[in-house]
Order: sequence, then structure tokens, then C-alpha cells
Amino acid sequence: MGRTLAGLLALLALVATSTRGAAAQAASGSVDIVVSVDSGGSAQVEERYVLTPGPAALELRALSRRCAELLNLRVERRGTDVLGVHGSDGPWLSFRDTATAPGGDTLRLVVRYEVRRRDRSADVPLWHLTTPIPQRDGEREGTVSLLVRFADGDGRLAFPHATRDATGAWSGRYVAIPSFVSVSHDADVAGAPSDCDPSALPPGDDGGLVWRFFLLIGIMVAWVPLYLAWARRSVEGDA
Repeated sequence: MGRTLAGLLALLALVATSTRGAAAQAASGSVDIVVSVDSGGSAQVEERYVLTPGPAALELRALSRRCAELLNLRVERRGTDVLGVHGSDGPWLSFRDTATAPGGDTLRLVVRYEVRRRDRSADVPLWHLTTPIPQRDGEREGTVSLLVRFADGDGRLAFPHATRDATGAWSGRYVAIPSFVSVSHDADVAGAPSDCDPSALPPGDDGGLVWRFFLLIGIMVAWVPLYLAWARRSVEGDA
């Protein structure tokens, strides 16, 4: 009886493990983003998604930034152009598909667009899906790979954190798509001219990231001394 019960429990554990593994495998995905910044300051962006299962409805969003204009958005789903509706909500731009999404377990999506930067230090906004990107089971690294290349070789990627691979090339992996990449050029230090007047443009928005960051720092600053004081009292009480 004991052996039978143990065998049954082992079988159930094996089935549960296999089910979790299959679900994790089915929910995996990857995104490859290449940002090519030319010598004139404009940027060509290509994003390639492979997600399983693919979302039934397709919706992209982008966060507008100062002195940057997103142009010529083209979305391909399984090699077919997606006809969508453009919209905006405050600083957020949106793109939604209007046709019925084709069936299937895998979403293969290619997003191409141009960002015209009217200042050489302007950010490059990135389009991203509104649905979260599933993580691969057991992987510590993120499933979003980013490569930023500069045609003139003097560019720097200030945000997000990345590794410089070669002259004018930076790369990194992340758990989600950044809302933008912050780039700069050595020529900015020398006072490169700009036709962008930030005061005449609507301000970009960071989605509350800045105040949330400082709120987190404030909580940590207040929590650490309180925790240390509590730990010291606990030790003294035990002594």
C-alpha cells in the first residue's frame, strides 16, 4: 500500500512538473530591437517579436519625447501588413489593429519606423506591445535584446544600461522593452546646433517613473534605519 501511494504521488508530481514545463515553454517569447542612428540624428528602428501564444488583439504604444517625432510606422504580422488605427492619450501614442487576428499559437511580428530627432541629444522612443512579454523558464537574462548602432561612431547610449561592444555599438538584454533609449554624441559637448525649441513643444512624459524612483529611494532610506534599530533591540532582548 505504501509503495502504491508513493508511486502515485511520484506520478502526480511528474505530471505536474511536465505541465508546468510545457506551460512555461508555451509562454516563452523573444524580442530583438535594432536602433540605427545616422549622422544626421535620425534613427531607424526595427523590432522583431516571436511570442507564443500570440495575443488575439494587437495594440502598440509609444511614449512621446521632446524633440523626437515618430514617422513611417509599418507593422507586419506573419509577413502581412497590419492596417491599424492611430491614436493618442496625453503623451502616449497608440496603434491598434482593425482586422480580426489570424489564428495560431505563435505571433511573429515585425515593427519598423523612423524617429526624427530634432536635437542630437534627443531620446529615441520605442513602440512596444501593451501585453507583457512572457519570460523563458529558468533564464536569468531578459528576453528583450537591444542593439544601438551609431553611423558616425561618436555616439553613446546613456539609457538603459548597456555594454559597448565596438566603436559606435551598444547592446543589452532586458525583461521588458524600455519606453525610450537616451542617446548622445560627442559633438553635443562642442555645442552642436539644434532646430528644436523644447519650450515650444509639449513636454514628454516618463509615465511617473521619476517620482516612483524617488519614492522608492525615500522608503529605503526610512526603512533601513528602522530595521537596524529593531534588529539591535531584538539581539539585546535575547541577550
